[in-house]
Amino acid sequence: MPEQQLPRRRSEKHEEYQNCSRTGDLVIYQEKRKLNIIGPRWKVDKLNKDIIPSLEVDVFMLNELQRDWRATPKEEHLTQVLLPGVAKHGVVVANNTTERSLGRDQPGGTGILALGRMSDLVTETGQDTTGLARWVWITIIIGLGIRTRLVAAYNPVRPNNGKGNTVFEQNQRLYQRLGHFQDPAHIFQCDLL
Repeated sequence: MPEQQLPRRRSEKHEEYQNCSRTGDLVIYQEKRKLNIIGPRWKVDKLNKDIIPSLEVDVFMLNELQRDWRATPKEEHLTQVLLPGVAKHGVVVANNTTERSLGRDQPGGTGILALGRMSDLVTETGQDTTGLARWVWITIIIGLGIRTRLVAAYNPVRPNNGKGNTVFEQNQRLYQRLGHFQDPAHIFQCDLL
């Protein structure tokens, strides 16, 4: 069986987005645990030098960033680490802000970066309004006013052996303070849909 090739872009022209004639735009979704933004940077270097340029990625969506952006130095922010120097106007990252910061490492978190030409098409960005960073989103408008919302979401699952700091437990603490005693995963699904 012949190897299947990913569809490639045919042009660098912004007009092709406007005419909606492009096919094969690529979105990469990556969990932080596999990407390892914190710690050794070889995976980030491989993404920056090889994978993203060769695949011509338009949007990079992440979850489990494990960062408290309030306590992260600017030079370690996602926009500085991934593809430094490339336009990224459609960027939104979120972490749990319902509890006090314990430093830059924090379970959970979501993010989206629109890269290069795609970043010019971003008209809105937003995030989960609970402060739990369960999702972030961007809206792009292409073609004949076609609106598309891209969402990076993280549904908390009950841990096998939580020690009080898992995303599920963070969510559970907030909901219990608000008088909601349902499973955080159920609340996530109801809120997102």
